[in-house]
Amino acid sequence: MIIKRADLLISRQSAELRKLSQAVEQSANTVVITDVQGNIEYVNPKFAETTGYTVEEVRGQNPRILKSGQQDAEFYQKLWQTIMSGREWHGEFHNKRKDRSLYWEQATIAPISDARGKITHFIAVKEDITERKRAEEALRESRQQLESFYYREQQRRQLSDTLREVGRIVSSTLEQEKVLELILAQLEHVITFHRATVSLLNGNILTLVAGLDKLGGTIPSYSYIADEYPINAEVLRAQSPVLVPDVNRDERWRQTPTMQGIRSFLCAPLLVKDQPIGILAVGSINETPYTKEDAETVFAFATQVAIAVYNAQLHAEVRTRIERELLTAQQIQKSLLPHDIPDIMGLEIAGFSQPAREVGGDFFNVFVFNEQHLGIAVGDVSGKGMEAALMMALSFGLLTTEVHRAATPSALMKTLNRELRPHTRHNKMNTALGYLSLTTPNGAANGQWMLQAVNAGLIAPLIRHADGTMTWLDVAGLPLGAVRTPDYSEFQEMLAPGDFIFLTTDGLVEAMNREGEMYGFERLTQSITAADCQSANSMLACVLQNLRHFIGDAEVYDDWTIVVAKIRSDFLSRGV
Repeated sequence: MIIKRADLLISRQSAELRKLSQAVEQSANTVVITDVQGNIEYVNPKFAETTGYTVEEVRGQNPRILKSGQQDAEFYQKLWQTIMSGREWHGEFHNKRKDRSLYWEQATIAPISDARGKITHFIAVKEDITERKRAEEALRESRQQLESFYYREQQRRQLSDTLREVGRIVSSTLEQEKVLELILAQLEHVITFHRATVSLLNGNILTLVAGLDKLGGTIPSYSYIADEYPINAEVLRAQSPVLVPDVNRDERWRQTPTMQGIRSFLCAPLLVKDQPIGILAVGSINETPYTKEDAETVFAFATQVAIAVYNAQLHAEVRTRIERELLTAQQIQKSLLPHDIPDIMGLEIAGFSQPAREVGGDFFNVFVFNEQHLGIAVGDVSGKGMEAALMMALSFGLLTTEVHRAATPSALMKTLNRELRPHTRHNKMNTALGYLSLTTPNGAANGQWMLQAVNAGLIAPLIRHADGTMTWLDVAGLPLGAVRTPDYSEFQEMLAPGDFIFLTTDGLVEAMNREGEMYGFERLTQSITAADCQSANSMLACVLQNLRHFIGDAEVYDDWTIVVAKIRSDFLSRGV
């Protein structure tokens, strides 16, 4: 009975061993069993399929025959330390087949111990993961390519955005010094540098006109011969950028006052219409050298710098020409205004006109027809600057011609309106004009003068009577050229000795101080009332002094024109 049970147990164990043996033999993974020294005692068929070695070739051999040299001694040392301590080791082998081709294995190596716990063998179960590794490597390369592409795209976008910002700066700023300062500040967005300079070419002389030192130093302006430094000469001659990855290894390199301590250097030409007008130079103290891509970036940037410099130079030329023309126009305009106001017995007249810009639209004139009759005109053309100055010249010329032909002040205004209307209809401008006619039938002996006033859109004339009372004359009308057939009424009043009469443009009353307060009619009348003046000249000086004191250092935006006339009781033409 006992023997039968033993036979049955042995039969069952044999069956289990056969199953285990078949499983190992037919396993899709490599199985290797070695003794404690690592000598191979068993390998399954998958081993032969994977490595190319037969069972007979490897029996008694050490697995080191599979080493490819891709993994160092420390790797194997840690492996042996792990399994000799009785622990399992998990890892990857980069091994070599019999045909010397490389492959990857993912392995688990475990120690086998006897009944006493002594390690007698090792078993390794390994899976060929070569295809997986290739897929992972392909994926890694693809990821690197994508990352590289993304980085390049980011760089391209950064360059594009920066160049767009530089373009905005170029189009909005025309002062060369300012625009170069702003552009160099943008350069750091597209390339790493520690010093950058812009030098402009004049003949064979380069002049450093702008620089940025990120190391905290200053970059002074200086001039030098273009071919004094070989790299600069090459850039100008070839009209292309020059890259110096390491200045210490380039025989072309010559130390410059602005590039001391630089390790890597780039220089690009500033080209306008395929001609060099200067150079852009950048330097870095970093060990990482500049590349061809950096050179292309700096060259693209240099193109924008060239445009900026060219625009600034054109702007400077145009500005100089305009300033010259404006000076000429200013001199011509000043020549139109009366330099010496004629002497008329019984009258004193003082006038002042100042444009807000170089030229303006205000004017005044005094017309002496005879010793008993004269006219005073003050005009204000809408607008400012050269356009207003041209319209002023037209209005002034027509007035000077027609004033001697007109029978009455109102007839004069109608004639001027008719002549100006064809011009103002197209340019949407008009001319405000106040005109005073002063006559004394019996000469100035009795001291009285007849005033006839007509107004086309100007501030109404103001009279300060000898007793100190003030009167704004009730006379108004549309500016000349505003409508086709306006109606201009006349105002008449007898003026007595001691009376002052004022004609002024709106530039005085609308002048503002820095707080935004307007001078206004009230302050004007108060200054005239309070002025203790005995002559037209002193009255004019008092009014202007009060106005200037009010506005202080505020900017003047409109022309100022004022004429003061005083009726005198003696035979002097000028008072004090």
